[in-house]
Amino acid sequence: MLRSTQILRGAALSAAVVVAIGAVTAQATTAVNAATASATNGRSTESNVDTTIAKVAPTIELRSGESFSGVVPQTEPVHIEVALNLRNRAQLDAFIQANRSAAPDAAHAPLTSDQFAAQYSPTQASAQAVANFLSKSGFKNVSIAPNRLLVSADGTADVAQSTFHTTLARVVAADGREAFANTTPAYVPVALRDIVQAVLGLQTIHQGHTMNTQSPDAVTGHNPLEWSSIYGGTGVATGAGVTVGIITQGKVTQSITDFATFISQNGLASVPIQTVTVGSTSSDASGVAEWDIDSQDAL
Repeated sequence: MLRSTQILRGAALSAAVVVAIGAVTAQATTAVNAATASATNGRSTESNVDTTIAKVAPTIELRSGESFSGVVPQTEPVHIEVALNLRNRAQLDAFIQANRSAAPDAAHAPLTSDQFAAQYSPTQASAQAVANFLSKSGFKNVSIAPNRLLVSADGTADVAQSTFHTTLARVVAADGREAFANTTPAYVPVALRDIVQAVLGLQTIHQGHTMNTQSPDAVTGHNPLEWSSIYGGTGVATGAGVTVGIITQGKVTQSITDFATFISQNGLASVPIQTVTVGSTSSDASGVAEWDIDSQDAL
């Protein structure tokens, strides 16, 4: 790669460098375009609509600074979550609006988890239909959430692409992070159109992050051990012996180390930690600061 301090001499040398750079850039683009063309062959177009499938996820549009870097290996692990539609949505919206606008003494009693599932969650038959579809398509570890709103599964890139009639491509984020994204829409059989709301996991380039803003005023830090006195909780019963669950995604090794350091520095009793991995593992450690806060505040 040429350094910025090097000087190119001669129009012929300049032209050769431009051609070389263009060839490298075009190589990844050509590979992605070829995979996309292969995935879209025989599927719906504006002039030839395939009525046997229904779109459930759009093509991912890259943002400034992001670029394609090639195709995703067929054996790349892919974890997906299929979100299902609620039932009786209009009735649920009316219930929420009535409670929001009613006087406190006139509001309806909150719904229990069982009541919500019975009235508004997808039916067991609907969730099972999605689970069966994923299993038959080659996905493993297919699981239906207790409230039947999500069906999760693990597979590989080739299984995900063939199942959802899409194609996945390697993407490099603006900060250099490697990810992947679907370069064509994702589809499910039309029989599942009214059941499936979305398919999550076909892209890892655009992810939610905590917003970290700095106040113009002076900021004073507090040890979590001060929370009780700050919020007037001194003397109240503690939560000793209570199991705390923190749900996260990514590599939490550093947070576990920080947790032990926090306990040691503050003279606290040792607290056992059990890590439960759900789905495929991830090396993402971008949320360590947030995980530290969540785990240490729980003490």
